[in-house]
Amino acid sequence: MKDTNELNVFLKRYNLDGFKRTLLKSGISNMNYALGNKYALKIPYDSRFINLRLYQIELQRLAAKNFLSPNVCFYDIAHGYLVTELLTEYHPISAMDINLSQIKKIVILLKSYQKLDVGSIDIPILNYQDMLDNFRLDVNPHKRIYIQSLEQSKYLKNNDVLTHFDLVNNNLLCDRNNNIQLIDFEFACFAPKYFDLVSLLSENKFPTEKKKIIVDEYFGADNEGQKDFEHCQDELHAIFDLLWYHWAMARSHIDNKQYQKIYLTIAEDKKASLLNYLHQHQI
Repeated sequence: MKDTNELNVFLKRYNLDGFKRTLLKSGISNMNYALGNKYALKIPYDSRFINLRLYQIELQRLAAKNFLSPNVCFYDIAHGYLVTELLTEYHPISAMDINLSQIKKIVILLKSYQKLDVGSIDIPILNYQDMLDNFRLDVNPHKRIYIQSLEQSKYLKNNDVLTHFDLVNNNLLCDRNNNIQLIDFEFACFAPKYFDLVSLLSENKFPTEKKKIIVDEYFGADNEGQKDFEHCQDELHAIFDLLWYHWAMARSHIDNKQYQKIYLTIAEDKKASLLNYLHQHQI
């Protein structure tokens, strides 16, 4: 990624310009670099989708105090630049190869995150319809999808659980001892109680038997809770699919052909999943 004047100013402001910059991974929304062996730098691809807010910084710092995330060191909200501690021994979890120890620690991390005492941090309450409409407005009208039963779902009425909202494997980092750290809080909010569990299961290609273990581990002896989850899981999954379909379609309006193809592939997958849900539930 080419340097920009804004990035150079940011790096110089915090005396970071002398660190060697090494590409860590190319995400679908950001470039991620190591700055020496000390910091990680995240730079958004697309200025239309900068979503860095002060409450996210405060929340990640709180999570770091509770050993759930790397700490935030420096940031520039206007440009979306974020510098955190570098987790040198960590890498994204492998959904296909996830083991029992990792599952247990992911569930522990998720429950610990949900129980954080956020105090005075002004974390927003999910407004699903507004979020969906903001993405949908950037999509060709002929390619927009409207499903009233999902957009007005009863499961969107109670937004009372601290939620990460985006538990893809790249946001769950693991070391050789199977310790787990959580990153990328840009969609964090208060949302329905099972949103993060559904996000974890639907956004990663876990084998079926591993999904069952995750659910069993999450609920433990809470049989009633597990039945409640199994009753609403498909609808919550479809609610996510509808949102991420429009997110991906909106982001596909980008000059970079490589990323355009990635976003369109995501959108196709979400649309296929939605159609399968509609067919199964005869909607």
